Amino acid sequence: MAMETAYQNTLRRAARAAGGEAKLAAALGARLADVEAWLAGEAHPPYETFIAALALANQAAAGARRSA
Repeated sequence: MAMETAYQNTLRRAARAAGGEAKLAAALGARLADVEAWLAGEAHPPYETFIAALALANQAAAGARRSA
């Protein structure tokens, strides 16, 4: 089994924060098929899209830490 990349890990966390893959795609202004390919490790998102996903994932993590 291949190890998950930083892209996949970040996108997976962002998808959880957004409420699913379709909502993540909408939040990023991307096609669901592209998000699915990124999560599968078949492609990498554009830099700006990755940074937006990273920000979303980090906001969710920061919110979880504040409420703990």
